[in-house]
Amino acid sequence: VLFKEESLSGKTVYNVAIARDDTTVPGEEPSDDHKVEVGNAVLAIEKVSDKYEYKLGETAKYTLQVTNKSKDVIADHVVITDTLANKDAELDAGSIEITDADGVKVKAAEIKAEDHGFTIDTNSNLAYGEKFLVSYKVLFKNSKLVGHDVKNTAKAKADNTDKVDTTNQVTIAGDDKKEVKPSATPTPTPKVTAKPSSTTGTTQRGGTTTTSVTSSNGGTTSEGGKVASPVKTGDETPIALYVVIFAAGIGAVTGIIAYKKKKAKNK
Repeated sequence: VLFKEESLSGKTVYNVAIARDDTTVPGEEPSDDHKVEVGNAVLAIEKVSDKYEYKLGETAKYTLQVTNKSKDVIADHVVITDTLANKDAELDAGSIEITDADGVKVKAAEIKAEDHGFTIDTNSNLAYGEKFLVSYKVLFKNSKLVGHDVKNTAKAKADNTDKVDTTNQVTIAGDDKKEVKPSATPTPTPKVTAKPSSTTGTTQRGGTTTTSVTSSNGGTTSEGGKVASPVKTGDETPIALYVVIFAAGIGAVTGIIAYKKKKAKNK
């Protein structure tokens, strides 16, 4: 007997069997009766992931199963929902599938995916021993997930059942492949081979100003482009200059002596 009317929920249904034939005296028919309590169906839901820990950048595959635990009551119009608690996890909406126990796709089902979850209206009933299998994928790409747990809760309900739910939790670890940044190539420092030239102005007598440029070797370049040797002082005076001065002095003394001799002879 199938109890489909919602009005029977919570009530007792009696069933009486009577046997008679042509010789049976009315009111003395053998009989037997049986009573059953009509209640709601009871759903069960389970959820698993292909791993308990994932690295950043990996994809998790979830599978959830909805079954009817009531032997005598069919679960009418089953609806399944699933929600990701961590908004940084990314649901792959295109991966959501629902099949029956034999792996046959439930064609009547309507899947409505959202940013962080989905709802499946199966548009189907679920009898005892039957099940719905839902599979989908979640991507862990956001670096904010590292070191955190990702929880998602699946729920199932029929028109004549209470809501049931289950929660799955996985952990996101860091990526072992650390990014190695190439070291910067140092920029070579140019070598200084000469001191910069400086320009000075020299005022000569009469107000005429000539421009000279002191080169890196100490020489002075005039407007004509010739480099004059620098004037050296102190201990840097050339020896040749002393020789010239000495020779000039000897020549002067010799000239004076010769002059005096010549003058004395003329007297």
